[in-house]
Amino acid sequence: MSFADSLPVFRDRAAAAGLSEEIRASLDGAGLNTLSKFAFASSYVPGAGDDAEFVKTVKTVLGRDPTLGELASFRKLLHESYLLVTQEMKQQLERSEDVQTRKLTQPERADLYERQVKRITGLTLRGPLEPSDGLVDLFCAMYEANRLRFVPWEKYTAKEAEIDKEVRTEHLFAVDSSGKLKVEGKKPDPVADTSTEILLQYALQRRGLSMDQANLLEFKTHQLWVDRVLKVRLQAPPAGYTRTSFRQVLEADKKLFEELANATRHGVQATVSGRPLDLVFEDCMNKPEVVHLLQPLMGKSTEYKSEEKPAPNRPSPYRPQNPGKSKGKGKTQGKNKGSPKMPLVLLNGGCRATTNAGDAICYGFNLGTCTNKVNAGRCDRGYHVCALPKCGKHHAYVNCPTKSSGS
Repeated sequence: MSFADSLPVFRDRAAAAGLSEEIRASLDGAGLNTLSKFAFASSYVPGAGDDAEFVKTVKTVLGRDPTLGELASFRKLLHESYLLVTQEMKQQLERSEDVQTRKLTQPERADLYERQVKRITGLTLRGPLEPSDGLVDLFCAMYEANRLRFVPWEKYTAKEAEIDKEVRTEHLFAVDSSGKLKVEGKKPDPVADTSTEILLQYALQRRGLSMDQANLLEFKTHQLWVDRVLKVRLQAPPAGYTRTSFRQVLEADKKLFEELANATRHGVQATVSGRPLDLVFEDCMNKPEVVHLLQPLMGKSTEYKSEEKPAPNRPSPYRPQNPGKSKGKGKTQGKNKGSPKMPLVLLNGGCRATTNAGDAICYGFNLGTCTNKVNAGRCDRGYHVCALPKCGKHHAYVNCPTKSSGS
């Protein structure tokens, strides 16, 4: 709602002009409860000369002749009302693409907040849930511009963030209209934290409260979207899929506002049928273009991922030649702990997996492909000896002369 059409603004300006509570009640009873209505209550235009018509209107409202003090207060309020209304009309006619955000007056803020507290129960609209003045101003400007747009998450700040007096001022260089360089002091805008689920919930609820105060969208309707976002973010994804990320939620949120803007091309200001956003919000949030952005994405498959687990012990046809002979404890450590499956080339050649003493034989050495470090005639995969049962010398199976001779 514009400044000239605000009820709390008129009450505040009437009191500032010196009109008593009784007179303000008479004006409200006559339907003169905004600056725009009061400015055109009579045919008199400020500065046009005789104001007999205006005085006649005042008498009608009061039901008696006004005193000189009351008439002076009425004239002051009339001139202020007419000036503000004509300025707003001029701004609407000369409106450019870059619409400046009008900051609400303190009476407007107090009235919007008090009425919202009475309507919305179950929530304490203080602390992290109370939206900042700047956030409310942004959505009020959208209402006056009659056009919806997306506001980045970092701007969904709380009122308590604006009260911080320890914010450091940044000095920036700027060029004025005459082309001279000047230094300007500017405090950086507070940034909303949305890094966790609860912080994101607070931020989105502040947006809903701000849109409710700006008469764009009912808070209860906006909360339907907040509940859906938190549900998809917190629920466990199916097997093989990853949890819905914050980035996905942000893209879905942007897409929702894009669909809302497309559905309200004729404007977002309230009409006799209601608020346009209230009428289309649920349909837009259920559109496939929005819903599919919240679906869990397929994760990295682990079906074929090997974790390098040791193979179980397998019986071997080759046993130690003296199974009854006791071996030292140190010499038997690491024996028969299992080995990888024998390559088909060695298996078809009749090779064995272990030595007569039960120690593993390196398959890579026998195929001529082992590059591991060799210490004391073996690497970490086994001894570097020929895998043929009748050979066992220190050469690879592929180079074994026994194999070549067919013996």
